[in-house]
Parts: sequence; C-alpha cells; structure tokens
Amino acid sequence: MFALWGIGDDLAKQLGNLDEWRGACDAAKLMGASYVTFVNMFEEFFPVVTLIGKEEINAIHQEDVEED
Repeated sequence: MFALWGIGDDLAKQLGNLDEWRGACDAAKLMGASYVTFVNMFEEFFPVVTLIGKEEINAIHQEDVEED
C-alpha cells in the first residue's frame, strides 16, 4: 500500500493536485479503507495509468468478502 501512496504522491505532484490526493488518502485511512479501496481511488485519480492485475485484486477481495 505504501508503494501505491508514494507513486500517487509523485504523480499528483506532477499533475498539481498533491493536496487533493493526500487529503483523499488521509480520509480513506481514517475510515479504515482496504487496499482495494486505495487501488480504486488511485485509478480514479490517475485514469491515464493502467493498473495491471487489478481484476485479480478485486476477485481476491470479493472472495474474502463472500467468506465473511
């Protein structure tokens, strides 16, 4: 998760929306967001970035949710 935040910080800084990105990350942390939430948030903030393996992450998360 830390790598995702770091990459997001670098991209947000380049795009001029670092404060908005960090604010969204901080809010998600306070709500106890899962890794999948951060992956989806990253995808929303940076739609030009292709996240390889996102489908697998979502599938694993869905399996975990169904087991609970």
